[in-house]
Amino acid sequence: MAGQLKKWQSVRGRFEQVAGLPDKPDTSVINPRQLSRYFKPFFEADITDSWHADRYKVSSVRDGITGDLTLIYDAKNPLVSPSTIQLNLDGHNQVSSVFSRTFGGNLFYSHSDILFYKTGREIRIIRFRKFLFFPMRFSEQLILIRPIQGA
Repeated sequence: MAGQLKKWQSVRGRFEQVAGLPDKPDTSVINPRQLSRYFKPFFEADITDSWHADRYKVSSVRDGITGDLTLIYDAKNPLVSPSTIQLNLDGHNQVSSVFSRTFGGNLFYSHSDILFYKTGREIRIIRFRKFLFFPMRFSEQLILIRPIQGA
């Protein structure tokens, strides 16, 4: 992923960002140097770090037709975050997408983030926030990783 980030940060131009609620999207443009902010949750969920060693139960599924492999990391303890990490590898063992789900909170506040990265195409961040006695807040942010023409 670090290689992908460097590649996209070196692109001349800008990227499209769609944020807000699904029924009220707000489209804006972001500078390639700002992409590291969106990749941060994926770097924090890097399962190659040694401290993740015994925290996850690992399972896998291979597609018999395409040869694609899905690795699923489920946290053994509900307090471990991210609770789920799913890596999809193509037939050449290159990461094609990453999915991560986090949970957290305390007596008065709870939150959940769903992160999805499709290699070289998009970053999708879905956030749920709930404060005691208030309705749940939902927001979605989509970063389309493609240079905007003419930017």
